[in-house]
Parts: sequence; structure tokens; C-alpha cells
Amino acid sequence: MYQCHLCGKKLVSIISLGQQPLANRLLNSPDQIDDIWYDATWSWCDDCKLLMLVDPPSPDIVFESNYPYLTGQSKFMNEHFEKTAHTLYHQYNLDSAKVIEIGCNDGGLETLIKDHHDVLGFEPASACCPILEAKGIPHRRMKFDARSARETAEAWGKANLVYCANTLRSLKDLRGFFMAVLEMLYDDGVFVIEDPYIVDIVNRNEFDQFYSEYVYGFTITSMQNIARMFGMEVIDIDPLPDNHGGSLRWHMARVGKRPISTNVEALKVANSEFALKDKLNRFQQMIDDISTMFVDELVHLRDTDKKVVGYGATAKSVTLLNYANIDSELLPVIYDTTPTKVGKYLPGVHVPIRDAKEFSDVPKGCIVILFPYNLKREIFDREKGRRWLLYFPSVHYEESDAA
Repeated sequence: MYQCHLCGKKLVSIISLGQQPLANRLLNSPDQIDDIWYDATWSWCDDCKLLMLVDPPSPDIVFESNYPYLTGQSKFMNEHFEKTAHTLYHQYNLDSAKVIEIGCNDGGLETLIKDHHDVLGFEPASACCPILEAKGIPHRRMKFDARSARETAEAWGKANLVYCANTLRSLKDLRGFFMAVLEMLYDDGVFVIEDPYIVDIVNRNEFDQFYSEYVYGFTITSMQNIARMFGMEVIDIDPLPDNHGGSLRWHMARVGKRPISTNVEALKVANSEFALKDKLNRFQQMIDDISTMFVDELVHLRDTDKKVVGYGATAKSVTLLNYANIDSELLPVIYDTTPTKVGKYLPGVHVPIRDAKEFSDVPKGCIVILFPYNLKREIFDREKGRRWLLYFPSVHYEESDAA
């Protein structure tokens, strides 16, 4: 029986997505063997109010040297970081502040603030580091833990603000991570976390969010419980409904050092977190229903000679396609704008990835499956006059207006 990664109590099994490949371990040829799979079973801790992958793959493998995801490829994410920098700057009076981002990827936030703040990024994926160097962003390519935090604090100083976006949920050792954050923060410093909100994921049926990089699904209650373990408290929350299918920005500080916004309890009540476990208990059936309907629709399109392609070779797409056993017979190709993905093949299902520059050659009557649905507005603005097949919150079609 599996135990909670944080408190050690017995877990309750909630959903299983079967055996899954590493989502961003793209293949070089359709004949290449997928050599690493993991058991995608997710369980619930009643004490922590925390959803977790019970046996996650090693982060050393997940974030290896050819890790392909770059936030700077998305106009939406660039705009998000610009708004975030402005918001945090004014909220916490960050003139001449020292700012650290953990899991900084290609430096979207640091690029915006490095001329006004002393910034430092931590990034374990070596593929991102040459980009950070080219942008002139100070960074350390190493694991962020208590030892590296202590060394950094001694050499660089403590931070007024520690920020991480879509990073915390990928770290199994929350205890070690929070101890490291406390090493880096000034006594009145603020720790800001952005991650998908499990209530939004469940309400929108977005089960493809459960892929190999991620270990946890957070609630407001679970974040409060985690903060309390380390002498901190959640002082504010910002809803981010368009980020990664629905996220929250949690603000934390040491107990008593900052006032607590009324947003915290108000959002918890408004989102009916007390009812989450009941919804999770029905989640597996919903997953199976959507997967079946999606496959049935693709089979119907194939049998009626409708051409189908995919748009956006996301890590999320790997979860859906592998769970539903959708391979290149039903989905012959996916187009993507990320240079490091073009020419590769999705793991498990071996669907080829082509350059989105070729997408304009695809006939307008073709059905296009949209995998990065969180970027729908950006993509619809760019790709006019298309008929799109989406699968959340249910299988349905949408049109992007003609140019």
C-alpha cells in the first residue's frame, strides 16, 4: 500500500491512466523503442487533501538534456509573465529587490525584470541553459535543495521574492524543497507559486494534465497544510483561469509577517473544495467515457474518409493518446511550432511531428484536433477558417473564424 509522499499516511487510489511513456521523451524514428514507462496511478491523501502520482519517474530522466519544452515559444505565456512581473512588482514594492525563479526554463520572467532587479534562475534542464546564457540571465543548472540554497544565499544573498511557475507539482520531495525556500528567503520575503488547480482540472475533465512531469495536484487546503508544516501561511491567491487549463497563484510568507487576504478563504468556499473527493471518485468513469467518445469520433471520421491532423505536440497529448490507444492510423500527423520537437515522434503512439509552417498546406476541410486547448484563443487567432475537434470538457467541434 502506497503512503503519502509528505505525511506518510495511507493513500486512497483514485484514478489509473495505465502504463504511460515519458511525455517529453520524444523519439527520433517511428521504429525507436520506448524504453521508459511508468505506472500512472494517482491517489489521494485524506490528511493533506493532496492528489499525487504514487510512483513518479526520476526527475533526472524526465528533465534530461534533450527536454524540448520552452515557454518562450508561446505568445500567451510571454504575455502572462509580463503581467506577472507588473503585478508582483507593485504588490510587494520590489524596487531593487532580489528575485529568484526556480524552474525558470528559458527565462521568460527574468528577461522582463533583469534590468531592474537582481535576478537568479535555477533550471535543471540543460537544453534551456544556452538560451539563458544568450539572454544574459544569471542562473544555476542544479537541483534546488537545502544545500544549494544555503550555498547560494551565502554567495549571492537572500531573496525578497522566490517564484516558481508549474514547478512545484513536479517535485516529489516537497519537504526538502520548502526547507530550501526558507533558506533563500528574507524573514519578510514572499514565496509565490503558480500551478494548475486540481478543482479546475476535475471540473473541466482535463485528465490529460496528469502526465509524467507532474507528481501532485494541489488544492487551496493542501497548500495551506503544506505551508503550515514549514511555519508559513498562504496570504493571498490569484485565479489564473486561462493558464494550463485553470491555475492559481498562491502567495506564501512566514507566519505573522504579512497580512492575509480575504481571497484565501473566499476562494476555497466558492470552489466547494469540500466536495472534491466525491468528484474525484467519479473521475475515472469520466476519463473512460471521454476516451471512448473521442476514439469513436476518430473512427467515424476515418470510416467516412475525413482527413484528420493534430495541432500542438503537447505533453498532455501523450497522456490522452496513449490511454485511448490512438496511434498514427487514426492520427497520421501533428503539427507543432517548437523547433526541438519537429521531426520527432510522440512516445508510445509514434505519431510524427511536423513543422507548423507546413500547416498552411493542409486543406481547410480537414478536421484539426487541438491539443494545447489552453492556448485556444492564440491559435484560433493565428489559424483562421479551420474546423477543430476538442475533447474537454466533452468531445465537440469549434470553428476559428475565417480570415
